Amino acid sequence: MAEAKFRTFLTQALKFWEPARLIYNIWLILILFFYLNRSGAFALLKSPEFLANCTIFAVLANVLYSLAYIPDLVLRYSLLSPKVKRIGVWIIFALGLLVATIMTRFIADELIRSYAWLKA
Repeated sequence: MAEAKFRTFLTQALKFWEPARLIYNIWLILILFFYLNRSGAFALLKSPEFLANCTIFAVLANVLYSLAYIPDLVLRYSLLSPKVKRIGVWIIFALGLLVATIMTRFIADELIRSYAWLKA
């Protein structure tokens, strides 16, 4: 019985978080492009080292994104109403996006500063 309930909750979580991952990743790419544009460093996209570091950051960002399943499943197991649970999931997403935005801003600045000598 408990296993079936867990599967149901996990399926619900997957249906929310995996499509939202696309929004999350696009948002982080837009932030990176914003900082590349602001610093005039689009030439860095030609650097294999820069792209490798961006890839490492992207993998790390997605691992951290996956941690959202923990509070989501706790919320789904709670006795709150379905409406409150839906709002709670969106709050978790918004807070995670805010943290990721702040992290991306600082990491983008550091990457651009580290590879500034590569600018054409």
